[in-house]
Amino acid sequence: MTQKERIMIETMLKNPGRPLEIASYLRRHRRTIEREIKRGEVEHFDTELRKKKAYSSDRAQELHDLNATAKGPELKLGKHHETAVFISEHILVHKRSPDMVTPLLKQEQRPAAVSTKTLYTYIDQGLIPGGEQRVPMGKTKTDKTKKTCY
Repeated sequence: MTQKERIMIETMLKNPGRPLEIASYLRRHRRTIEREIKRGEVEHFDTELRKKKAYSSDRAQELHDLNATAKGPELKLGKHHETAVFISEHILVHKRSPDMVTPLLKQEQRPAAVSTKTLYTYIDQGLIPGGEQRVPMGKTKTDKTKKTCY
């Protein structure tokens, strides 16, 4: 559902509109509209300070955006905190790069062995304690300018 459709729902609900009428107008299923109204429901106070339920398209959009961030695969480390500590120890104490730690995970048959790329991603996301102090990946490139003869 788009922000425009949410605004239309809000407008149509101000003029007493039923979910079925709104659904047929937006060409959506009635239950979709009912869920959307429930998602965007907020409590307002009228002039006599009585609570009144109303639909807010902004609130519905905020909740939609928040729920969208929870999508994606689960972390491979998951509940294996000891593996994260193992990785952190080898990077910080033993001064090993993530490229060197990855084979150690497989060698010691850790329950959450990950690839080097995944390990770098977890470090960048802050999931490995102390990982921000890691050795940079690969060699740094020097800036070489071409010399031209005149």
